[in-house]
Amino acid sequence: MTTADACAALYLVRHADAGDRTRFSGDDDLERPLSPRGREQSARIAERLGGVAFVRLLSSPAVRCVGTFEPLATARHLALEEVEALVEGADPHKALEVLLASGASASAPVAACSHGDVLGAILEDILRRGLPVEGKVRLPKAMTVEVALSAAGEPSHLRFVGPKGGSR
Repeated sequence: MTTADACAALYLVRHADAGDRTRFSGDDDLERPLSPRGREQSARIAERLGGVAFVRLLSSPAVRCVGTFEPLATARHLALEEVEALVEGADPHKALEVLLASGASASAPVAACSHGDVLGAILEDILRRGLPVEGKVRLPKAMTVEVALSAAGEPSHLRFVGPKGGSR
C-alpha cells in the first residue's frame, strides 16, 4: 500500500470463477466447483499473494471458495479454516466481526475467501466510513481487497487489486 503507515493485515478474496450457477445440478450454495478458468485464477491468486506471510487462511465452506484458496494453502503450508460466517447469504456484520477478531495485523496477515454478496456488503460498510481507497472499487470474481487495520484493529485503508494482479 502506498499510503503512509498502511500495511495490509486482512486480504479479502472473492472466490474464483465457478461457471454458470444455472447449469449446475447439485447444491449450488456449497457444492459448485471452480471452472477451468477459476482454477487458473486461483493459481494466480496464490502467485500474487505468495510473498505474504499469512498466519491464517479462512474460507467459506463452499467448494468454490475452498478451491480458490487450495493453491495458496499448499504453497504457504497452511491449513484452510472453513468459517460458516463467510458462507453465501451470511450476515455480513457477523462476517466482519469474525474477520476483525481473526488476529489479523500487519505482522500477522490473514486472508479470507468468501462470496460477492458477503464481501460486497462488508466493503460497503467499510467504504461508508470514508477511508482512503486505492484502485477501482469493484468486486469481480478472483478480486483481492487488501485492508489495512489501525492499531485499534479497525479498517483504515483499502486497496483493490484486480484479478490479473494489478491495481485497477
